[in-house]
Amino acid sequence: MTEGARVLVVASEDTAAAWAARLVDEGVPAFAVPWSTIAPGPDLARAAGALRAAARGAAANGPADPRPVVILTSRNGVRFLPARAGHGLAALVVGAATATAANDAGFVADAGPAAESAAGFASVVRRLLAASGAPRTALWLRGDAANREGVELLAAAGWRIEEFVTYVATSRPAFAADVRGALPARAWVVGSPAAAAALVTSLGPDAFPPRPGCARVFVPGETTAAAVSVAGRVVPEVVAGLPDGLATRFGAARGSPTSPTRP
Repeated sequence: MTEGARVLVVASEDTAAAWAARLVDEGVPAFAVPWSTIAPGPDLARAAGALRAAARGAAANGPADPRPVVILTSRNGVRFLPARAGHGLAALVVGAATATAANDAGFVADAGPAAESAAGFASVVRRLLAASGAPRTALWLRGDAANREGVELLAAAGWRIEEFVTYVATSRPAFAADVRGALPARAWVVGSPAAAAALVTSLGPDAFPPRPGCARVFVPGETTAAAVSVAGRVVPEVVAGLPDGLATRFGAARGSPTSPTRP
């Protein structure tokens, strides 16, 4: 292995730190390079009001009432809400980390096998449509930039979508210098399409995505994989359940890692 080469984890500030720490705990030489910070979104008060109204309706009308379904595609969706803002409402979520955050915020979250699949949000929505019967209302607590595939599936099925931007991602001015200073890369973990775009902007399209035989690229789902996929470059590898799935993969491959290089 090239001296100093690491697995570079590029995601929002809290996610990059958490994923890198988990990998380091498993003996993987990982290093967090956050591309953005997360700040409160403009719709927090409106979202809290909608959640209170949904909870009141559920309490008044009982379990037979077709009350709204809360959808969370990131743990940041509940990060800035008031304490226990979920009021016991059911939420469909993408990923175990989001499920934990949702439960801590007072929702009753269902992570389920489909939510951990590579298709992410779209898998959650398809599962919801299969089980829900008549169209209902969905309360989507999201970031300022979000994958809309699931929303389009719901809308096509006649659902009413209420969207609340509860967090925003702000690019870090120091990211370009930080990521260049962290090279060489043994591998990349790219947390989102926005993270992939930040890498291309900072390193240039000739350097990222890397060429075959150079650093491997790991992503959490197909949407991010599509953002990283470029003809003639390394094929991104989808790892369900990041970071644990990747820690396991590196553990299994320890002793014969891909040769690291600059991207």
